[in-house]
Amino acid sequence: MRRTHPGPGGIALVLCALLTSPRSAPAGCSNPDDPFQVLDFHLEMDPADWDIVRRDTSFEIELPATFRCGNEGALNAMVRRKRSDALPSDEDPRKVSLKVDFDDGVKEVEWHSHRKLSLESGIIRQSLPGALLREGISWIIMQRSGAISGAASWVRVHLNGEFLGVYTRVEEIDKSFLRRRLGEDDGFLYKYDPVEDPMNIHRRLTREDEPDPYLDALCWEPFDRSCPVPPDARTDLEKHLDIRQLLTMAAVNTVLGNTDGLLESIQNYYFYNSERPRLYFPWDLDLTLLPENLNRHPHSSGVDQQLFQAAPDLRAHFDRALRRLCEETLSDENVDRLLDIISGEVGPAIAADPWNHLQGGFEAELVRIRTWLKARTAFLRRVLPASEPSPLVINEILAVNQDTNRDEKGDPDDWIEIHNRGSEPAPLTGLFLSDDPARPFRATLPDVVLPPGGNLLIWCDEETGEGPNHAQLKLAREGESIGIYEEAGGVVRVLDFIRFGPQKADRAIGRLPDGAVLIAPLPCPTPGLSNAEECEELAFLRGDANDDGAIDISDAVFDLDWFFGRGPGPGCAATANVDGSGSIDISDPIYLLTHLFRGGPAPVAPHPVCGPGTLPGDAETCEEEPESCGG
Repeated sequence: MRRTHPGPGGIALVLCALLTSPRSAPAGCSNPDDPFQVLDFHLEMDPADWDIVRRDTSFEIELPATFRCGNEGALNAMVRRKRSDALPSDEDPRKVSLKVDFDDGVKEVEWHSHRKLSLESGIIRQSLPGALLREGISWIIMQRSGAISGAASWVRVHLNGEFLGVYTRVEEIDKSFLRRRLGEDDGFLYKYDPVEDPMNIHRRLTREDEPDPYLDALCWEPFDRSCPVPPDARTDLEKHLDIRQLLTMAAVNTVLGNTDGLLESIQNYYFYNSERPRLYFPWDLDLTLLPENLNRHPHSSGVDQQLFQAAPDLRAHFDRALRRLCEETLSDENVDRLLDIISGEVGPAIAADPWNHLQGGFEAELVRIRTWLKARTAFLRRVLPASEPSPLVINEILAVNQDTNRDEKGDPDDWIEIHNRGSEPAPLTGLFLSDDPARPFRATLPDVVLPPGGNLLIWCDEETGEGPNHAQLKLAREGESIGIYEEAGGVVRVLDFIRFGPQKADRAIGRLPDGAVLIAPLPCPTPGLSNAEECEELAFLRGDANDDGAIDISDAVFDLDWFFGRGPGPGCAATANVDGSGSIDISDPIYLLTHLFRGGPAPVAPHPVCGPGTLPGDAETCEEEPESCGG
């Protein structure tokens, strides 16, 4: 049934075009930070050397080996045993934690920018099972919180062709980590390490023989032990400490019940001094998710109290960050989705490892973790002070835009959509968008106010000259993060933060319904519109304006008659939008004639056969299928 539409004057559609070559998400060894794949690591070394390493209880003997991931080329490395128990026993150490160190004497030797690998066997001590799964999940949660931290994934390790077992690969904190996460490595890196000198609890790892001009700025507890708390501690913290990073990291330790990390204790961390405020990084998340810490109250630690006595207002910032984790990042829905993915993608490999050290097996351990996380966040929600969640959230993300829509210049750039889920208008003034937790102020959001339920599309194309809705950042198809930030009272706050994995072309992720806490793949992209449970499947043929089943000169004539008021419009106005320019106007019949008679580009899909709409706005202007497409 053909319907008559008014002319195109005033119609403004944000539409898409085809790229010449498709993009797809990378996988395998080239993307080692993807936690939902299980890579194969192969070590080759003299059997006698391996016997020395696996039986070494000094944890200091390093011996040569070669390393490769999958079918990649081999790299020279040094291997030593890390400090932990062995499986099945120390008397018969078949599976031990390992440190793989690529030759520091050759600058070019790195594995995908990593100079070292930390391979955790899944056993801390025989009496404490479950670390293989608990530690990897804890690192994923740390990264999803918005903290600057290392990544973790699970790998199968083979030694001279023999399967050792599944390990948790934890990203090492070293100069290569600084380059990956901060884009610099020329500062002073320290590790908490009181073993050699209990009075000097920090061991410097870089620029060891040079004076550190930043060290004395935070010399008081809980940061160090060499000076008293200054009278204006709050001002000092704002100047010399990345407060957001410390509080976010500490909030994760609290929600994980990690009594072995800041600010639950003074344990297991690194820090980095440079021209930027001091950054703390987490380490050793292997004593997390334990039953004895299920109902541990926030602010139970003396370390926590030291900080908040010196700067009382930071306690509210901490509580707000902790509540955001419990209500958003670790909502029951997001916990279920995370653990379900791990079960499907990683579970079979871990279950097949005879030395996984999981009491009752993989599924039983996963049930324990699922139950613990839900009970833990429920407890924290009950005891934390009430606070309103951010009305502004990242509602949808399209990191690989191939055929979905185009910006004002006709570019199929990536984008995110911001949504106001609140009941009041929400200004974006003073807010920032960033895909890098180390640079939260990377892109300034436009000075607009979103009404309740309103959406705003932000193009992530590094082309700010094209307008205020273009951000100075791009999204990575292999996965990364995106967050909304503000500065309040000298503290950077995270309003919303999403970390996503490898993405496929024209597959969006987001919230369904709009503003919900669950982040998951969406049925189809809906830029600027409400996220939908089903994709629009209405079919038409782009360019067939007169609905005769063919694309020829009569369609261009039909459009021109419509434009100049000499005839009706097409029943499906989307058929007239052949060039994907962002509007339906005289350029469309010119585009079609150029295609027909000059060999110009073909109309945007669906073409050359009937198919569903590919552009935002297609459904609104084509509510019934044309007769030639079965309507």
